[in-house]
Amino acid sequence: MGFGRGHFRGTAQMFDQVRHELIAHGFKEVAEPTPPVPNPLYNCLASLTIGQAGAILDKYVADHPERWDKQIMDLAEEAFNDACAKRAKNP
Repeated sequence: MGFGRGHFRGTAQMFDQVRHELIAHGFKEVAEPTPPVPNPLYNCLASLTIGQAGAILDKYVADHPERWDKQIMDLAEEAFNDACAKRAKNP
């Protein structure tokens, strides 16, 4: 498992645990908000599985060692922008 997949899996598990704890303390779930305006990047990311997102991030990090000094969120943004732009050109 690459860093990206491990990071996403761990983050998903953490959010799920927090969600369960909040519900146990009386908080109620609400529907997820939708973006206020159409957003091609949002639509692209919404169609990805966790495995696909992890693979995109792993490949981007492996292909760009010159960027390894950047924070993971910056790398993820660059990786997803690149992948979604390529996907839009070749649907």
